[in-house]
Amino acid sequence: PALGAETRRTLEEMEQGTADPVTTAERWHRADTALRLRCFETWLTDRIQRQPVAAPRVRTLFELVEGVRELRSTLDVPINRSLAIELLFRRLAAQRKSA
Repeated sequence: PALGAETRRTLEEMEQGTADPVTTAERWHRADTALRLRCFETWLTDRIQRQPVAAPRVRTLFELVEGVRELRSTLDVPINRSLAIELLFRRLAAQRKSA
């Protein structure tokens, strides 16, 4: 429960542009990556459900969900996870600005 609450708070800060994507991505990469990504997907799904169907943000949020799912499916592959997480964070912040 504490990790989920902290993850949701971090995502809200990321969306508002008040959290550092590089530092946060590195922290997520080092500990509980799979669980944090599951929380990220749930958080995005909740956001989608609260949007009007025709809202421009819905497509972007679905694209982010797909990005999180792709990253989750590669947790056993040697990739730069902190960079991949950082890019998702940057896309999250950018969708807010373009809404």
